[in-house]
Amino acid sequence: MNKLSAMLLLAAAICTGCSLPPVKEEKHAVCHKGKTIYVDEAAVAAHVRHGDYGRACYGDGKEGKGEPK
Repeated sequence: MNKLSAMLLLAAAICTGCSLPPVKEEKHAVCHKGKTIYVDEAAVAAHVRHGDYGRACYGDGKEGKGEPK
């Protein structure tokens, strides 16, 4: 194996998968006790069941998107 092949093989071994950005799970706004929080999609339904709103709150810098006051 020549030097170039060895270097390419080493670079590939070190950088396996580094060209792909990490997958980020999308978060959803929920108005929880008057404050906007961001939760996983799976948690939205549980928050809504106990009285939270499935969107951002009014009055915390995200007016027009949440709990009426």
